[in-house]
Amino acid sequence: MSPADHAPRDRTRATMRDDASWQRGHRAAFLPMCVAAAVALALGVVCIVVGRADDVGTTVLAAGVLVAGALWGAAAAGRAVRRGPDED
Repeated sequence: MSPADHAPRDRTRATMRDDASWQRGHRAAFLPMCVAAAVALALGVVCIVVGRADDVGTTVLAAGVLVAGALWGAAAAGRAVRRGPDED
C-alpha cells in the first residue's frame, strides 16, 4: 500500500505525506482495526447462537464498534506518523 493507491483507507494528511509515513500509519492502525473487527464478529456469532440474528440493536452496536475501531485506528496511525521512524 502506498499513498499513490487511491483506495479508501486511512487517508489522513499525516499518512499521505510519503510512503514511509503511509506504512508506519497502517502498521499502527492494524491492531485497533483487528480488535474492532473481532468484537463485531463476536457480537454477530453470539446473536446467531442465541437465535437473535435479526436483532437490530446488536447490529447497530456492531456498526458502532466498527466505527469506533476506525477512529481508534486513525488516531493510532496519526500518533505513529507524528512520532516518526525512530520510535517504531
